[in-house]
Amino acid sequence: MRINSKPLGENFIAGLFTGRIQQLVFWSVILTSLSSHLHAQTSTTEPEFDAEIQLQTFDEVWQRIKDTHWDPDMVGDSWDQARAELRPKIKQSRSLDEVREILGELVNRLEQSHFGIIPASAYGILEEQGGAKDHDAGIRIRRSTDGLVVTQVRPESPAESFGVQPGWIVEKIDDRTGQEILEVAGKSAHGPMRQETIVGMIGKRLTSGAQGETIHFEFRDHQNQMRSVDLPLSATPGQPSQLGNLPSMRVDQVAKTLDGNIGYYWFNAFLDPVRIMAKYNATIRNPEHSSGLIIDLRDNVGGIAAMTMGMASQFATEPSPLGTMSMKGAKMKFNLNARPNPITVPVAVLVDECSISSAEIFAGGMQDLGLARVFGARTAGLALPSVVSKLPNGDGFQYAIADYHSASGRSLEADGVIPDEEIVVGRKSLKAQGDPVLARAIEWIEKQQPDTTK
Repeated sequence: MRINSKPLGENFIAGLFTGRIQQLVFWSVILTSLSSHLHAQTSTTEPEFDAEIQLQTFDEVWQRIKDTHWDPDMVGDSWDQARAELRPKIKQSRSLDEVREILGELVNRLEQSHFGIIPASAYGILEEQGGAKDHDAGIRIRRSTDGLVVTQVRPESPAESFGVQPGWIVEKIDDRTGQEILEVAGKSAHGPMRQETIVGMIGKRLTSGAQGETIHFEFRDHQNQMRSVDLPLSATPGQPSQLGNLPSMRVDQVAKTLDGNIGYYWFNAFLDPVRIMAKYNATIRNPEHSSGLIIDLRDNVGGIAAMTMGMASQFATEPSPLGTMSMKGAKMKFNLNARPNPITVPVAVLVDECSISSAEIFAGGMQDLGLARVFGARTAGLALPSVVSKLPNGDGFQYAIADYHSASGRSLEADGVIPDEEIVVGRKSLKAQGDPVLARAIEWIEKQQPDTTK
């Protein structure tokens, strides 16, 4: 069993990005805001500290934002003032921890998503350990009115083998209580990052580990009986995929036919386009799926924004914009191309508080254009297009290069996508239906079928 003797606080949140950065890098707004003491959570040696290189690193971060940010008010006098105030702190710093904390203070003044530092040690961990924290218990955890609750149990996972069910309350993971996790997430919320998204992120990290590790869980089941178990972790499904300067992550997908000739497709990232697009297109164009389609974007961390256009174009009956990306001095429309044989069956898109970035672009555009009905919980509101570059000190730097507005002109940053049907998930509904969001989407699709009795 792994040992977690440290309290769940800032140090722990920072450690999220070394243990599973390949899965969570798109949530990099927290990378900088909670990055102090980061190296204490890694097993990889940090580069030698060089004060001059750290100054060059600060200058590059500041200048890149100055040169690329689309809003002149954000990078005007106040941005110059930030440099004058924080650059001297870099000169006084004596460790990479301190440098990353100062850089975090800098970029957090923007109060926008997709700005963050990816520690060089994170890349090293992945290279040395072949993916590091690439095993898990197979459960999805979310905040609910009942506390910290299990919302999904992956088939053939350690959790399923033990009998864990959706709706069970998570009282403890190792030595961290569910209440402690909720409190830390609440204190960590800032800018566009909301508590419920951070809870999902912490839940993913705490239920993941390396090969051979075991995690202790204490659950309260549907009869309010305590269940205590040590779950040995199994390999996280999916295939490794890497994009540019981002660390590798496992990309997974599930395609199946539900009762009533309804097609279902879930995937966890807009990456690995050849493999993802092949399975996606095969699913949505399967003639067996004649009643409707469900595209599940819950727990999807985003990725390549251009993939959203190809995916949404399959439903377009005429050329139309999915949304608009506004860069410094230029705008680019995410255009859909009309297909000669567009898919016209009812489409339901499922989202939650951990549907991020490209997942929000796709869901928001499909909703605005009337191509799909959206079910679930409000998305993360972390929707800015970004790129990643390497800094002089070896860290990676993810930074947004544009604002984004959906087809209707609404901004998805901070507000996220509001579902057409918001569904509050709690232990009662999870016990009764297993997956109430999916159940409601199926019910809606069934009601769209023509009445053949008339």
